[in-house]
Amino acid sequence: MNDQKLTRFISSHLTEKAGQLSYKNSHRLALARKEAVKAASLAAVGELAKNSATPTKNSTLALPGSSSANRFGFLLNWIPALLLVAGLIGIANTLAEAEADGIASEDVMLLIDDLPPGAYADNGFGVFIKNTRETSDVISGNP
Repeated sequence: MNDQKLTRFISSHLTEKAGQLSYKNSHRLALARKEAVKAASLAAVGELAKNSATPTKNSTLALPGSSSANRFGFLLNWIPALLLVAGLIGIANTLAEAEADGIASEDVMLLIDDLPPGAYADNGFGVFIKNTRETSDVISGNP
């Protein structure tokens, strides 16, 4: 009973004096209160984990390196990495196929064109194409 009276006295005294604190001190107290609550909750979680890890009468406790449970967990840890590697390989293959298709389409266009492939290697051919485009732009009215 004596402890309860002391607790009430301290609590009422602190409540009365709380209004007289400066903003800085009240802010520091609020931060300290949050840290205390956080530490208490972490301690409670640790206690709960400790209590749940104790074996009961007919239960077994899984130890590191034992049975197939750890092997299965080990495989589950590697699944995301394997999926990432498989995705990257798939993307690389898709890009290589797209590049090959682009090159093949250019080759087809060269082969079905009216001009011989040697004309594209001629330096004067570039000037001829440029002049032809400028002439067609002037005729069509495009700047």
